[in-house]
Amino acid sequence: SIAVPVLGLLVMLVNLTAAGGFHFPAVAASMWLLIALTVTLAERDTQVVEAPRPALMAGLVVSLIILLGCYSTGYQPVLQCNLLLRRTHDRQLPYQEKVRLLQEAAEADPLSAKPWWTMAALEAQRLQAAPQASMGNLEALDNYSEAFLNRDPLSSAAHVQVGDWYWDVYLRSKNLTALQTATEAYHRSVTLYPNDASRRA
Repeated sequence: SIAVPVLGLLVMLVNLTAAGGFHFPAVAASMWLLIALTVTLAERDTQVVEAPRPALMAGLVVSLIILLGCYSTGYQPVLQCNLLLRRTHDRQLPYQEKVRLLQEAAEADPLSAKPWWTMAALEAQRLQAAPQASMGNLEALDNYSEAFLNRDPLSSAAHVQVGDWYWDVYLRSKNLTALQTATEAYHRSVTLYPNDASRRA
């Protein structure tokens, strides 16, 4: 029946729109196969069955709403966030300009942990260059790390990364607050991934 490939094609279009896989030939190949199969079955189908016009219009409207919803909530925020993140790769870009772009990326995709991870990593680099960090700098790292973990709370690797940042701060400045934060992050990483012997050590 031609209804099966048509339904599969519709589902795949929604999925690719949300996931952003159109630019991957290996991913989009299945879609083109379904299109070819649909066209072939349509040519072989000798019995013409006309669906009621209201049903066709309703199906078209629902499909467009789904596609627009997937684009505006799933595809467009991720695309805009990634474009802003790429602009921060310029090594000649001043620190404050990088932070501004990263904050825009975080606003574009509020669910993404990547902008906050990058801001925390940049702040950690600043602390490495200035071991006797002011509390203001440490508070910035606190804010970025907290926002990063809030968006990826069940990632053991994320907690290890935060622990590494604070451990390095402690080694360079002997800041006991940084030591406590590092210890808590490492403990949480072990809780999330208890079978990793290296993290338990």
